[in-house]
Amino acid sequence: MKDVMSDKQQELLMEWAWAALTLVVGIIITIILVKLTRKALKKTRLEPILQSFIVSATRVLCLIMVAIITLEKVGVNPSSFITVMGVTGAAVALAVKDTLSNIAGGLMIIATHPFRQGDLVEIDDKLGFVEATTLVRTSLRTYDNRVIEVPNNLMSNAILINYSAKDIRRVDLDVRVRYGTDMRKLEDILMAVCESTDLILKDPAPYFGVRSLTDGCEGVDFMVWTETENYWDTYYFLHETADMAMDEAGIERPIARHEVYMKK
Repeated sequence: MKDVMSDKQQELLMEWAWAALTLVVGIIITIILVKLTRKALKKTRLEPILQSFIVSATRVLCLIMVAIITLEKVGVNPSSFITVMGVTGAAVALAVKDTLSNIAGGLMIIATHPFRQGDLVEIDDKLGFVEATTLVRTSLRTYDNRVIEVPNNLMSNAILINYSAKDIRRVDLDVRVRYGTDMRKLEDILMAVCESTDLILKDPAPYFGVRSLTDGCEGVDFMVWTETENYWDTYYFLHETADMAMDEAGIERPIARHEVYMKK
């Protein structure tokens, strides 16, 4: 009886030894695979955050496989382990569904590249430069140096305007002048303003056109193009210089007038 118990103990000891060896070898293989995955991803053009996610997913999947194989070595049915993991995973997913939704949105942003770090974007009337994008949220820095944290679920599903997506942008000048104004003279004045700076591009060419005829004034659109990074410099230069040039040329702009009648 003593010899039989000794044989069982030895068999059990061998099972645990093989399980320990499997665990150690599995961890070593996992470390090697993670390093190889990270090294391979660095040679790609994937965003750093997506690379980090793939590396983390590789590590987790490898460790799960190592755990299942190790449990088999000690006689534990892996199907029971998988069932428990499935139930636990479902409960956790239900509890953190909003976080998972944001993670899915983050992966969608990283995969589709609707914007990049430093881009000026607008979403739900929130305007700011993209500071950083994580798996959960995106940080925007406003012009007055505030930081807005936007959940990635909203960033990936809402209507988003990217003002930095193209190399050039159009700057619009809305001019209103009195009836009878010489439009050719006004156009020459505005074109001369464009010629006075390198901020305004020659191609596409500036555009001048009469937009509306309303009571007391004529509405004129003057549209020019500039490099995206020079948008605001061009905007303020055009408005200020055009205003001074029209004043010097005697171009009259309509002034709102109100007549008051006193009843005695």
